[in-house]
Amino acid sequence: MARARELTVNLCLGGGAMLAALLLAEGSLRAVGFRPDRHQTRIRLTTADDIRTRPNTIVLDCYPSDPGRAFDIDLSDEATRRHYEALGVRGLPLAKDFPHALEFRYNSLGFRGPELPPRMPGVHRVAVVGDSFTEGQGAREQGTYAAQLQRLLNGREPGQWQVLNFGYRALDFPDLYGSYAKALDADPDLVVFGMVLNDGERSAEFDRQWPALNDWIMVRRPPENASLFRPRLLSFVRDRFETYRIARDTTRWYREMYGAANGDGWQRTKDDLRAMQRESRRRGVPLLVALWPLLVDLERDYPFTDVHDKIGRVCQKSDIPFVDLLPALRGQKTAALWAHPADWHPNELAHRLAAETLAPRVHALAR
Repeated sequence: MARARELTVNLCLGGGAMLAALLLAEGSLRAVGFRPDRHQTRIRLTTADDIRTRPNTIVLDCYPSDPGRAFDIDLSDEATRRHYEALGVRGLPLAKDFPHALEFRYNSLGFRGPELPPRMPGVHRVAVVGDSFTEGQGAREQGTYAAQLQRLLNGREPGQWQVLNFGYRALDFPDLYGSYAKALDADPDLVVFGMVLNDGERSAEFDRQWPALNDWIMVRRPPENASLFRPRLLSFVRDRFETYRIARDTTRWYREMYGAANGDGWQRTKDDLRAMQRESRRRGVPLLVALWPLLVDLERDYPFTDVHDKIGRVCQKSDIPFVDLLPALRGQKTAALWAHPADWHPNELAHRLAAETLAPRVHALAR
């Protein structure tokens, strides 16, 4: 009986201590106002009837906040709203909660920037092809790596360089061929393909595994409703577990895209790169592949180094000049390179680091 009473007392004391610890943790989380970290992404407004229409349109990417002070349009300003209303931008009332914006002006070919200038004697022309990283989602037009590359090259040789931006957001292989063909038609001295890990071809089965909540580029995790009666400790534990699970699954998806799980897609991606090289040679225009890292864990253990090595080896075996941009960004504070906490496209600092890395190689290949 004495042992039973002793055991009961110990269990009660242990349970009481655990309850006290849980209540302390709950109180601490409430005291600091803990909520799972969620950010609205953005909305897009356009002068066209359909956001998918690009040639000769103006598009505003509108964000709910501007922690990096990088978005130069304030739609909460009445004069600014009137300016864009006069230009024909539709749906501006929708931007009430998304007042921080970037402008995208698309030319008649559907690429960001002015109409392509004519070729000028003695001026080297570089065409940059890619997806949203190249178009510059999250960056002003003059802040893209294409624009910064042009400034760097002309800083060395004034007036002797044109860098044209053929970036087109959301294009992967094989659709990237359309932009590549238009870039070649512009009669460049060099084509730079700004490759991103999500550009690879994927089988239909593999593509169904796409990590919709966070693909290491756009964060789409829904907000958690705050409630006085919702335990903060439960929210904290659930959030940490979900964050771990999403990170694990997303990392695995990217790694397997370039492995046996997506064997057919990976083979077609290699074929795509080789086909680009063959067409470049046929046209007498060098091709340079510049591989962007995903902006995740750059200050610690970047999880895709071996994937970069695989792509680099394919380029080497195919005699395609290759620049890995990972060393230029590795060691930086990852979040300091994001356009926005919910939009992990490179900001203008990341674009500058990429342009500085590319400038010497572009200078050597395009002359």
